[in-house]
Formats: sequence, structure tokens, C-alpha cells
Amino acid sequence: MQGAVRRRWLVAAAWGLALLAVLLSPLRALLDQRALAAALQPLGPWGPLAFVLLYAAAMVLGLPTLPFTVAAGPLFGLLSGSLWALLGATAGAMGAFSLSRWLLHGWVESRFGRHPALARFRRGIADRGLWFVLAVRLVPVTPFNIENLLFGLTPLTWSTYLLGTVVGILPGTVAYVWLGIAGAEALSAGRVQGLLAAATLVLALALLPWWLMRRHTAASAPRSSMPADHDQ
Repeated sequence: MQGAVRRRWLVAAAWGLALLAVLLSPLRALLDQRALAAALQPLGPWGPLAFVLLYAAAMVLGLPTLPFTVAAGPLFGLLSGSLWALLGATAGAMGAFSLSRWLLHGWVESRFGRHPALARFRRGIADRGLWFVLAVRLVPVTPFNIENLLFGLTPLTWSTYLLGTVVGILPGTVAYVWLGIAGAEALSAGRVQGLLAAATLVLALALLPWWLMRRHTAASAPRSSMPADHDQ
């Protein structure tokens, strides 16, 4: 028992040191789109694999991963960029989920066990399972990195989490990859039409939670009773 606790603390310490190494060293430049492109370009055909690994590692460490998604478009194009970004995000989500479920379960439980969203996650998994994962991934209610850890504290199965994550994050991934391409075209060639369209799609996805909340509130509100018909 003491050995398991010691091992978890050692892993947590290594996690913290790795995070500091990224933030306090030149590696933090990888969170910058231009620096990321400059680092991957010399790798040639190995660039996509390195991108996926860096993306996944950043997510497991709790670093911002949006720069990776946006940069995937100018680096690889819409289809390939969406694929590599989706693979990186999925691998990172599965890594964080696995740490929360097994290796660092005690530490995550002590850190996030009282998170206000955890009870909702557990109820949602018990009631709807896959559909709840899809809804949370499509319409995030908490930061993505925290969601990964919270899901690890629920009885959710590995396969359900994987399927719900892949399908749920696909629309947002494509939208941000497209935004990266459109932004690069706007900067290089002054083409703003694509940038406006991509920004509109991203804005629509951002407003989706508000719209769904309005619909849910309207649907659950008690209907006013109609006056009874009287015989004439």
C-alpha cells in the first residue's frame, strides 16, 4: 500500500517537473504556431507523428492545445490537419483518462473529487452513458483537460469514452483547423472570405451551449394552462 502511494507521488512529481520543463524552457515555443511549424518542417514525413505526440503530451500535461489544432491547418491542410489534430487530441484525452483512472487516481480524486461538475458527470454516465460523453465533448461544460480527469473518476468504460471523445470533438477540430487555414490565407493573400466563414462556424459552435440551454429551459418550463372550453 505504501509502495503504491509512493509510486503515485513520484509520478505526480515527475508530471509537475515535466510541466515546468515545458513552461520554463525553450520547449514552450512549441505552443507558438510559427515555432511549431519551424520545428516540424525538418522532420519531413515524420512531422505528422511528431505533431501527434507533441499534441498528446501537451494535453496530458494540462497545457493549452488550441494552438496545435489551429496550426494543423497551415501545416497539413484541412483533411490531413483535421486527422492529425483529432489523433493528437484523442491520444492526449486517453492518456489523461488513464492517469486519472489508474496511475494517479488517488491524487486526482483528492484534487478534483469535490469539483462541482463531477456529480453531474457521474449522474450523466449512469443515465445516458455514450450520449452524455458526446454531449459534453460537443458542448463543453468544463475545460477539456479537466473533463479528461473527471471522466476518469466515473465508471465510464474505456471504449465508450474513446468513441464519445472521437465523435464529439470532431466538429470543433475541423472548425479550428479550417480557421487556421483561413487565417493563414488572410495574412498571406488578403483573402478574408474564408476567415469570416471559419470564424462564423467557430462562433456558432461556441454559442451552441447557450442555444441548447435556451431550448432545454423552454421545453422544461411549465406550460400555461388553457381556459377550459364551456358548452354554449
